[in-house]
Amino acid sequence: MPASLQRPASVSTTALLPLLFARYVTGQIADAVWTQIMSVIDADGTTQQERTALTAWVYDALEDLGPQGLNLPKVDEVADLLGATRA
Repeated sequence: MPASLQRPASVSTTALLPLLFARYVTGQIADAVWTQIMSVIDADGTTQQERTALTAWVYDALEDLGPQGLNLPKVDEVADLLGATRA
């Protein structure tokens, strides 16, 4: 991966979405995967804190597994998980 797209240690999790978008624009994330990422992050009822955590998780998963190894949960699965953690 180009050094310019690696996650610097000083980058906060709130700055990760632009880095994910840069990976999408440079072709490191396929259209279908990007659509799935955004549908999970933009799901109704998801708080800003949850969006930040999900963005960090996706970014780290891409770092560890690469785009081909990333298996994102479906929106309803994320909603169930978030509901369980809110309870």
